[in-house]
Amino acid sequence: MRLYWVAQMFYSRLPVPQHMTSHEPTLLNEATRYFPLVGAVVALLSTMAGVVLYLLSGHADVAALFALLASVWITGAFHEDGLADVCDGFGGGWQAQQILDIMKDSRLGTYGAVGLWGALSLRWLMWGHLLKQGVWFFVAGVLAASVLSRWAAVCTIKEGLYARSDATSKLRPVAKGLSRQSFYVACAIAFVVAVLAVGYVALLAIALLYLVQKRMYHYFKAKIGGYTGDCLGAIQQVGECVALLCFLLYLHITTVI
Repeated sequence: MRLYWVAQMFYSRLPVPQHMTSHEPTLLNEATRYFPLVGAVVALLSTMAGVVLYLLSGHADVAALFALLASVWITGAFHEDGLADVCDGFGGGWQAQQILDIMKDSRLGTYGAVGLWGALSLRWLMWGHLLKQGVWFFVAGVLAASVLSRWAAVCTIKEGLYARSDATSKLRPVAKGLSRQSFYVACAIAFVVAVLAVGYVALLAIALLYLVQKRMYHYFKAKIGGYTGDCLGAIQQVGECVALLCFLLYLHITTVI
């Protein structure tokens, strides 16, 4: 339980019992096994907020936007910030150190703004479409996408190399690689939750997300020698969009057939 609370403290803004908080590097590293579970909690809280507004107003698009903003607030825009920094760094940088310096800069550039707008808009449209199909489709789809996209980031942590050598990085405590046990726990949580939520189409999403994160990591490694915390945020955001697209395509195909 302490590892879960540490994961919730690190990956969200949700409250944590004071006696369960810890910044010990070893605990932060092993707590990454519960990253997908934190994603499930974030998804459930944000979608429930959207469902309540939808039942009160009957407006799916407004409710989906409200749920999306709730999700961003719960996570403190943790992953969105990573996506924006990656877009700025790789869009405006040429050499590895220049890319890393730009990603470290707290200012938002044009590439980051466009990338953030695109990802948020795409998620909002897909969340709204799922809600129009029914409350269950909305909750289940967002839940599965949220869990699997975080699992994709865990895969990168397990298999990849960390690019930064400075000790000031926020991610350094969890960038030492995962133990086999922690990785298997993360996989079990993500797969079980996703399959229970959306059925066997989750298996297709799992395969797609693994390939997407693999390709993104290879790109990052070629440019900067590995991944950073911002890269993991970008993988999570892109992975969520890919999973949602997969679920929507499946719904469309099954409806047509």
